[in-house]
Amino acid sequence: MKRSLATTLMLGVAALAAQSPAPNVQNGRVDSRQTTSIDAAIRAAGVSSEPTWIGWREPMVDGDRHVCSTWSDGDTTIRGIVLEPRPFNDGRPQIAASTGPAQLEAGTSVIVLLRVIDGRMERLRTISDDCPIDANGRTITWLADITASESLRYLGALTQPTTLTGDARRQAQSAITAIAQHRDAGADALLDRLMASGADTDLRDNATRALAAYRGHHGFEQVSQAIADEHNVQARQRLVSALRQSSDPAAVQTLLTIAQSDANEHVRAEAIFGYAVLTGAPGVPRVIDLANKDASADVQRRAVSGVSRLPADVSVPALLSVARSSATFAMRKEAVAALSRANDPRATAYLEEIVAK
Repeated sequence: MKRSLATTLMLGVAALAAQSPAPNVQNGRVDSRQTTSIDAAIRAAGVSSEPTWIGWREPMVDGDRHVCSTWSDGDTTIRGIVLEPRPFNDGRPQIAASTGPAQLEAGTSVIVLLRVIDGRMERLRTISDDCPIDANGRTITWLADITASESLRYLGALTQPTTLTGDARRQAQSAITAIAQHRDAGADALLDRLMASGADTDLRDNATRALAAYRGHHGFEQVSQAIADEHNVQARQRLVSALRQSSDPAAVQTLLTIAQSDANEHVRAEAIFGYAVLTGAPGVPRVIDLANKDASADVQRRAVSGVSRLPADVSVPALLSVARSSATFAMRKEAVAALSRANDPRATAYLEEIVAK
């Protein structure tokens, strides 16, 4: 059966729509390639001492999608990234301000960028799709047909412990972040595997933080279960520290429970710090009360340290109250130290008051 011209045109338009649009590249150009294999694209780049950039995009996980950089000289702020540093340059991105209408769907995809040199990938970066790119005269080979499964396959291969020599470890850490930013559920399985593996402690910790920070309720459940199953104190501290990256509402209660009842003071200290950071102003009275009741100086110091991380309008009054009236020396000392670092007139006035005595 012959296709009509209209049908052919419609199929062509649909095929183009299915491809991933190129990023906002300035001071450079984009060369689109049709391939479904990242490895094939790297091989096609050839062996050259001149760097080649290869990129593609995938739907991004929900949450904080502002994956970009900013440059500022104090007067001007420019949002965007520079692919290649300029010798003898102040680093100012050559990026023009956007003049078109706001893109409602912008920032919903992650762009993965590979720097290839001498036939091998030597750097990996991720940005959100609304982050402008100053290519500094380079060409980005854009892969418009890469599926999420192919993207995750390639990134997952970078995290294999047998490959981690030299720069490969840094690439693996970048790959874990890129995996975590993928919306595809296959990212959960990859990160779960890395967290469960005991082959490489650093990668396990990276995967744990990525699960907590990016993977929603699934990530929360995985990290919480790992805390419950872990008996090594140092490992449990690291897991509790990772949990405070979670945006899942249940993370707050879990940290509070650990801060109240864990048998180890260092684990309690990590939990109360995370609880203070996550709850903000509403949690300050409970944090101070728990710390005052806990006999551990480590718990007391970390509680005050957590409060000091909050905005000044919350932290400074609380620190002043602790410094003036807490019954525990460790808390008073930590509060005074935090006030000395605060660029706040209320803190300065209190410190002058102490010196004048």
